[in-house]
Amino acid sequence: MTRLLILLLPLALFAPNLFASDYQRYIDTYVVQTQPMFRAVLQSKEPHLNANELEARAKAYATHAAGCQLSAINHYPKRYFDAAVIPVMNGRMTVGEASDSVNQKLLADFEAGRLSLEQLGQMTESAVEKFTACMDEV
Repeated sequence: MTRLLILLLPLALFAPNLFASDYQRYIDTYVVQTQPMFRAVLQSKEPHLNANELEARAKAYATHAAGCQLSAINHYPKRYFDAAVIPVMNGRMTVGEASDSVNQKLLADFEAGRLSLEQLGQMTESAVEKFTACMDEV
């Protein structure tokens, strides 16, 4: 839990319009949506786990992944960060739908000349690297 709070600290600095309770709602929604996937992966990789262990580990992985996702996109301009977080925390979109929506906004802004190819590449590469490095900490 402490590690999750440390991951959320930079978010409070970069996205001051959202409150800790908003981040927690995002995390809670993310966990509900992704826990079944983590459960299935864990069940196939570690069939020896009993149901309680499986649920606990799946929830822990999903919670960690939610913090990693927030940390990975905290450098995004507010327009994209909000598009990735707010619909999920409000239950209007799934994590996948929000990701698709952000990708569409990024592409539209690139095509309109508001983002250069270099900016788009840097944002994407940085997010992927941050998420991967964070998930490797599990």
